[in-house]
Amino acid sequence: MPKQIIINDLDGNKEDVLKDFLKEGSQKSQEFLQREHTFTDSDYEQVFTKLASEKELSTFSELKDVVHETFGGKLDQKLDT
Repeated sequence: MPKQIIINDLDGNKEDVLKDFLKEGSQKSQEFLQREHTFTDSDYEQVFTKLASEKELSTFSELKDVVHETFGGKLDQKLDT
């Protein structure tokens, strides 16, 4: 197994390339592939910022309403944070 992989972030197949690279690896690699994706506060902030810019929202209360409707209330607590 090669020790290094270079993945182009713009490549549509980047996840498959990574999986192929890790398939030949250890048990730890397999655990990595099976884990749930963990989002950071920064990831949520990027989602909210993009949503606000696309919907052209001007107030936080408007953003709150749109986030609630879009995600069915699942991200309300993250938005408050």
